[in-house]
Amino acid sequence: MNPLQYELSADDIIRVIKRFNLLFSRSDIIEYPQLIHYNLELLLPHQNDFKIVFFITNQMGMNKEGHWCVLARKNNKFVWFDPYGLTADS
Repeated sequence: MNPLQYELSADDIIRVIKRFNLLFSRSDIIEYPQLIHYNLELLLPHQNDFKIVFFITNQMGMNKEGHWCVLARKNNKFVWFDPYGLTADS
C-alpha cells in the first residue's frame, strides 16, 4: 500500500523514522495537550533532539485521528514544523 493513500498511525511514523537510522521510540511521540507540562529545554535537552507532536482532531474511544507535527532543537533554536503551515503556540 502506498503510504500516501492512508492515514499514518504512530507505528507507521516510527517505521518511517527508523528507516533513517534515527534513535526513536514511542516515547518520542507526544500529544499536543501534554506540551503544557514541559519546559522546552527539558523536553529537548540536546542538539538535534526532536519530538513528533500529535494533534488530536477526533477521538472515538481509543481511536484517535489528527495530524502530525515536529518540534526540534537545532543550533540552540527550537524549530516547529506543521505540514498544514500553522504556527506553534507560544
